Amino acid sequence: ISALLEGISGISDSSERVAASAQELGASSEELAASAETVTRETEKMSSIFGDIEGKISSLSSTAEGLNETSKEGSIDAAALIHQLSVLKAMKADDFADIAEDAIKAHKGWVANLKKFVEGGQWDLETNPQRCRFGIFLSFIERPEGASEELWSGILSMHEKLHGLGHTVNDAMQRGESGKAREVLKETVALSERLSASLLRVVEICRGQGEQEREASGLPALPERTR
Repeated sequence: ISALLEGISGISDSSERVAASAQELGASSEELAASAETVTRETEKMSSIFGDIEGKISSLSSTAEGLNETSKEGSIDAAALIHQLSVLKAMKADDFADIAEDAIKAHKGWVANLKKFVEGGQWDLETNPQRCRFGIFLSFIERPEGASEELWSGILSMHEKLHGLGHTVNDAMQRGESGKAREVLKETVALSERLSASLLRVVEICRGQGEQEREASGLPALPERTR
């Protein structure tokens, strides 16, 4: 009986070891299943990432095509600009006089609108001297023949300062310093009058040159523009 009990005990121990091994195998199976699930998720993520990359590559391709078209358009615009600049270089004295007269009118209107702003009107003024029509024109032309260097450089300096004063007026009004704005406005008006006088002097010089050019070519005199 003792031997039988020992045998049964041995069988029980073996059964427990088998059960433990089975549990370990079960745990390993669960770990493998979890690992497989993780691999599946990572694979799906990688697939999504590659899909995004493919989309970005396609977008870059479209952008490159757009840049190519833009460069073509830019070339056309550049050619047009070169043509316009060649026209400016061929500009005659009377043409320059017309532009100077237009600049006088434009800047008088600019100062008038600045006054309205100080009195409570809306701000709608260009303070960059290179962006107004006359400023853009000045960027492409040289000093007209007959106008002295002193006269021309004075015009450029006054024109730049005029727009800068407009910016100062705007800043003062934004800070609520209406008194300061009015003081700068007076300075702006006085400067505008000096600028107009200098531009008018250029007009007179260019008109005289235009008359000489017409006399030399035998063409009749042009009628004066109404101011």
